[in-house]
Amino acid sequence: MKKTRSFYFLFAVWTVILVITIGFLVRALPVITSENSPGSLFQNAVAIRVLKDYVPGIYYGGMELRQKSRSFFEDLFFSQWQPLTGYVHSHPAITTVAESNADPDLFARAQQESPDNAGAGGQESDGTADKTLSEENPPAQQQEAAPSVPDAQTAAAETGVQPASVTGETAHTAAAAAQPPGISYSPEQLGNFSFLLNTFFTLDPTTTIDESLLNAPALLSKDLRLTQDNSLPQILIYHTHSQEEFADSTPNDPSTSILGVGDYLTKLLTEQYGYNVIHNRSTFDLVDGVLDRNRAYSLALNEISGVLEANPSVQVVIDLHRDGIEGNKMTTMINGKETAKFMFFNGLSRTAKNGEISYLYNPYIADNLAFSLQLQLAAALYYPDVTRPIYLKSYRYNLHLRPRCILVEAGSQKNTFQEELNAMEVLADLLNRVLKGEV
Repeated sequence: MKKTRSFYFLFAVWTVILVITIGFLVRALPVITSENSPGSLFQNAVAIRVLKDYVPGIYYGGMELRQKSRSFFEDLFFSQWQPLTGYVHSHPAITTVAESNADPDLFARAQQESPDNAGAGGQESDGTADKTLSEENPPAQQQEAAPSVPDAQTAAAETGVQPASVTGETAHTAAAAAQPPGISYSPEQLGNFSFLLNTFFTLDPTTTIDESLLNAPALLSKDLRLTQDNSLPQILIYHTHSQEEFADSTPNDPSTSILGVGDYLTKLLTEQYGYNVIHNRSTFDLVDGVLDRNRAYSLALNEISGVLEANPSVQVVIDLHRDGIEGNKMTTMINGKETAKFMFFNGLSRTAKNGEISYLYNPYIADNLAFSLQLQLAAALYYPDVTRPIYLKSYRYNLHLRPRCILVEAGSQKNTFQEELNAMEVLADLLNRVLKGEV
């Protein structure tokens, strides 16, 4: 009897503590997550960092509560604490568990609605520009590694659609071989929505997609061949996160970072395939010499928009990144070379909870998807196992600048620089095939 009473007494005490703690957080979070909160900058920075890194669900729940009047329990427990997975960017010196420290688009709206921040940082007056608190962690929803996606055989088992043909079990031969070594898919397979989604995509839980948008016949019928000859710039490559490095990068040597990878992709596309390419090597994620991705996408948008305005002939825009993962590095053998795997990324400008994000309008979502899917299918046919599933996320990520606009996650911080260069040889060939309609 005494043990039972002690148990109930302790249970009651912990319940009271929990209720008090939650009450404190409900009152404190709107203040802590506010740019104009009282207290020293150091205190606020420490509080925000602790919440973001260790209890991101509570942090983003607080941000949401600042803007909406929905009930506490609905927002905090049902909407904000769902376990979400995604991909990340990280830096050798800074370990992160998500791609950015805040939902860039939520912060964009908060900035636009705050009179104290009106017009800050050269934002567009119509509020369409992405503004990021820190893109190195977009919402708590993006955990360290992208969830695994079933391969063609697994997807076939789930959907009842079998692969059309598989030539070679794990063959990785030259793309120029007479017989492509990979998998070709039938119209029946690609026309099956479940098979398409499960085989080629990873859908982040923060967003949603249906057959009206993910329609393979419509996406594959889009003609992505370039109409501009190489007398004028055709392709633009840039890096929102220019400081991303690799396992053997030389500190403070950009030529061994993602910038060096971009240099090599530029060289391949220019010298081997004959394209006219601009490689923008500007830095958007350093502030006063310190890594700071608070507004990297906004800064990139401002500059890249200017580059495109000055070069209207550009038809392809590539934001080249490297991913950040836990576990082993991801490589495959291509032509006898250990090659970093890469991933195409699409922003859908819509959330699973609220639908379309009107202030992040992208008229080219279908074109972006067509570009990614055609590249993914070409990779499956000529370089099986070199790509990870296309990642679909809620937001825009500056993919509205051109129809043929794509974000590429090439390898990760665990890959070597040479493995990244090897991946660029494959990516350049895939781009050439799609842009010339040779798939």
